[in-house]
Amino acid sequence: MKKCLMVSLALSMTVATVTFADTLTGDGYANEQETEVYTTGTPDLTTQNETTSEEPENPENPVKHYGWYTDEETGNTYYFDSEGKIQTGWKQSDNTWYYLDGENTEYQGRRIEKEWKKIKNVWYYFKVDGVMATDWQKVDGSWYYLKDNGAMTTGWIKLKNVWYYLNSNGTMATGWKKIGNKWYYLKDSGAMTTGWQKDGNTWYYMNENGAMQTGWQKISNKWYYLKSNGAMATGWQKISGKWYYLNGSGAMLTGWNQIGGKWYYMYSSGAMASNIWIGSYYVNGSGVWTKTRRSYPAGNYNVGSVYGSSLTQKELDQVADAVQKFIRSYNFSAMNDYQKVRTAMLYLESNCTYAADWSKNRANTAWGALVYHEAQCSGYARGLKALCDGIGIGCYYVHANSKASNPSHQWNEVRVNGQWYITDPQLGISTLEMIGLPFLMSESTYSSMFGMAWDHTGLPNCPKDYK
Repeated sequence: MKKCLMVSLALSMTVATVTFADTLTGDGYANEQETEVYTTGTPDLTTQNETTSEEPENPENPVKHYGWYTDEETGNTYYFDSEGKIQTGWKQSDNTWYYLDGENTEYQGRRIEKEWKKIKNVWYYFKVDGVMATDWQKVDGSWYYLKDNGAMTTGWIKLKNVWYYLNSNGTMATGWKKIGNKWYYLKDSGAMTTGWQKDGNTWYYMNENGAMQTGWQKISNKWYYLKSNGAMATGWQKISGKWYYLNGSGAMLTGWNQIGGKWYYMYSSGAMASNIWIGSYYVNGSGVWTKTRRSYPAGNYNVGSVYGSSLTQKELDQVADAVQKFIRSYNFSAMNDYQKVRTAMLYLESNCTYAADWSKNRANTAWGALVYHEAQCSGYARGLKALCDGIGIGCYYVHANSKASNPSHQWNEVRVNGQWYITDPQLGISTLEMIGLPFLMSESTYSSMFGMAWDHTGLPNCPKDYK
């Protein structure tokens, strides 16, 4: 456009510079995480098609233009209507939106290009060709999101199931961001993270809403402790006056654990035990295991016990070891009472033979039956008593009286599924079943078949055979 045209327009035009950074400052925060609902729309057109009405100062030979026109001198682009008047405001051309600056008194009507423009308190960005931008746009090294109607977005937005946060100046946030008194971590792509996130050499955990967590957190059935700054704790930690140990992955330990070459015990809560016996093991004030005492199975392993009144403590300890071996040899947790008693009876039948002399090799004690593996009836009965005690089966040791066909004979009463029965481990299951008898018998069956009699004082009744 030549200088005469510029006179006819009665406008002296210079490039107006709108600096977005001069207007957009601050890091405002969203109070809550919400999805903005965007609808495809059009810009506010209240300023569209405003025209200048001034006449050229020199009406001689006026130069008229129609449509788009770029001034070679200034490089500004304008739009003229059919009467040659410069248009201002919003302009749609070929389904594309532009903005013609009617507020610029020097270059009124120039097309906004490669810059931000605030129109009715809404910010828009126009590309190098003047096209109104939408979607993600990188401007001066920062990313912005512009809705379908071109409006710049701030706050939380959800796009394709991914959350992003745009600062109050529209720039996409990355890294750590405090929003509404909660911390969030946004990747370099701007995407909000959930779950575990490593920043440098430190792990953090964000819940399903992206908020950084602190304190105790149960994640995938494991407990973790996150410090007040969100950092995952490892190693020894004193929390609320109690010591805990978090392994290298941050998981809280329970039970016995060897740490730094020393053994410690952590309760199910994770708290370290101190100054206490844990079973057969003692942990001192620092939680370190320092002492061990012998572990005995359930039963009576004191000198003078029913397992053999003549047994020494050493021999009783050997009986305890034999019972422990028996317990470890079978999966009793999967058995009912009947199966447990039958297993104990068969164990004695397979691992003990009848001794010729009751007075030798402790044949009349549990030691003879379970350690030396030779016994007479009293040894069998005391051995079964020890085995049943170890596996949690109620059991009595019974001695015949003078009215019995064999006053020196001994056997047992056992509790199976709430009912008491007589059983004779010397006879064994094989012998009893061979003669057609159950190995769990009633008092009447046992008395009639074998002529046994005994003092019932303190003993439970056995009214029926097992079926």
